[in-house]
Amino acid sequence: MKLSVCLTYYSGLEYLRGCLESIRDNAPPCEHEIVVIDDASPDPCAETVAEVSPGAVVIRNPENLGFAGANNVAWQASRGEYVLFLNTDTKVLPGALDELVAYLEEHAEVGAVGPMVLNEDGSFQPQCRRGRL
Repeated sequence: MKLSVCLTYYSGLEYLRGCLESIRDNAPPCEHEIVVIDDASPDPCAETVAEVSPGAVVIRNPENLGFAGANNVAWQASRGEYVLFLNTDTKVLPGALDELVAYLEEHAEVGAVGPMVLNEDGSFQPQCRRGRL
């Protein structure tokens, strides 16, 4: 398994659906998985995940662990060589996952990489940048 895409969910099924659809529609060619952690949400997501991404792993926490705790559960459940933590209000653009994986494959000395983040209108979010462009 090359890539695990990990999502932490707590309410907002419409955002989760959009995120999963964007992953499905822009899936990388490498072997990958989707891991969704339902952090004891009052509106569970397993049915939506199964509808949009039938092969995805869904883990429902018995209690809310918070964002960091739920991400730890996702990381422990992931099987990928590379792990991407993605917020559920994110939409993956064409080629984005391919580029992240390709960069890591070409730069073995790199321990972490983050994607460029854009606003809904396509403008750049400068807070996602560190260092030089």
